[in-house]
Amino acid sequence: MNKALWQTLPQTIRQRILLVGLGWTIVAAVESIVYLCLAYTIMYHQDWKSLASLAILSIVITIVVTRFGFLSGVYVAGNLYRSLGEILSKIKLSWFTTQTRSQINTMAGQGIPFMMSIPAHQLKTLIYTFFLPFFICIGMLGLFGFMIGGLAFVLIISAFIFQYLLQRFILQKDKSRNTTNNQVQKHIMQFVDAIDLFRTLPQESTAITHLVTQWQNQEKHLSTINNITSITSSLLTLISVLPLIVIAIYLIIIDNGQPALMVALFILILRASTPLVELVSAALHWNDWVHILKEYATIYQAPTLEQSHATTIINTYDISLSNIRYKNLNINTHITIPFGNRVWLRGDSASGKSSLLSLLIRFDDVEQGEITIGSIPIQQIAYEDLIKTVAYVEQETVLFTGTLAQNISLGRDIPEEEIEKVARQMALSDVIDRSPLGIHQSIGRQGEALSGGEKQRVALARALLKKAPILLLDEVTSALDIAIEKEVVQALLSYQGTIIFVTHRGGELWQGHQEIMLSSHTKNKNTKYQYI
Repeated sequence: MNKALWQTLPQTIRQRILLVGLGWTIVAAVESIVYLCLAYTIMYHQDWKSLASLAILSIVITIVVTRFGFLSGVYVAGNLYRSLGEILSKIKLSWFTTQTRSQINTMAGQGIPFMMSIPAHQLKTLIYTFFLPFFICIGMLGLFGFMIGGLAFVLIISAFIFQYLLQRFILQKDKSRNTTNNQVQKHIMQFVDAIDLFRTLPQESTAITHLVTQWQNQEKHLSTINNITSITSSLLTLISVLPLIVIAIYLIIIDNGQPALMVALFILILRASTPLVELVSAALHWNDWVHILKEYATIYQAPTLEQSHATTIINTYDISLSNIRYKNLNINTHITIPFGNRVWLRGDSASGKSSLLSLLIRFDDVEQGEITIGSIPIQQIAYEDLIKTVAYVEQETVLFTGTLAQNISLGRDIPEEEIEKVARQMALSDVIDRSPLGIHQSIGRQGEALSGGEKQRVALARALLKKAPILLLDEVTSALDIAIEKEVVQALLSYQGTIIFVTHRGGELWQGHQEIMLSSHTKNKNTKYQYI
């Protein structure tokens, strides 16, 4: 395993895993001593009392380590979820794509639960089942002498080497399994996100067959791995018996088959050979472990925004844009937006309108230039203060399963009368009045009971209730008819704060104070700016 991957885990988790690993090493050592003492007692007819005491000690140590492993598993899961939450709270929102979202879902739903099983189960397979035969083999050299003990040692080590080669073979065949699983997760998310669209497509549409194809590929891959593992387990069962057969033949032919010696040897060889079958699954678990650590490292190393922890006092909410450069956005001038102005942000497709709005809410930082609010650089404003200062309504409305009121308030303690008042201001009266439940009516799964325009108005009502000094609106009336748009815009004209809006229709309804024209042409990146 790459040391860098191991280092991505929090130090407390690494320490726990190492402690559990050390515990299973001690269990293997003590248990091997018990079996060697048992063989010695059989061969030389010694008293069983000391052996019984040692066996009880071995059982107690095993119980303690097992219990500590289970508790450590819970500890690991809790800390990884906490660490994942802290990482996600700092990652640039521009980093999130369908691929990265599927990685996060896989990590939270499968990766971390699997990591929980490492101290609870997997370390026993990786450490205990390896060291127990190793310690027994070392002990047999001293107990039976170089000839018999050496022969048993060579046979068991040979079986281990063969097992190692089989594990390598399994690892090669299993290498693409996690990639296949990630592709399935990605296609599932795409399918769920666009399920309304897919329902309108014909059955033979390739959009749906892509997901089915990924499932079939996953099924074929798992079938292949299961067949290989089954055959390998059968081979290792035969191999684990082979040292016993060879030793038995040797003792009968060469050493006249001393009964006590044979019984002692058979017990040790059987115990040393038993873990071979268990170690077959260790290869698959090791592959999973490395893959999960790689996925965790990808999330852990995602680009983050430097957070200011200083208490920020914003006295004014004037916005300043100075020579901004970010991806396809280029503002090569200085623009001041006084507090309370309505600003029409214009430009053709791919000119950077949405990018500018995302920079103002600090989904990312500029590559060059500076954005200030109240003369304070936006990077120096604590994120908690920035969230209170800016409200953002994006093009794609995000609603969740629940009531109309819940989707507008988002868990905030807001009086019902205020929620209904704002909802009606955003032309949602028809929605409220069509059910006796009013604002407490269900809007279906992710708002499927609402039309596209109604969803946009819910998002607007949500933003207005925030009462932020700066309101960013990105194509928020694109799904409204002209009459409803006029009603909504008229209500927004009385908003006590700065409004920066993008609209696909003419912006005259908004009675803007300023206009910013962005260009997408690489040869003409001059930003046109004027007061209306």
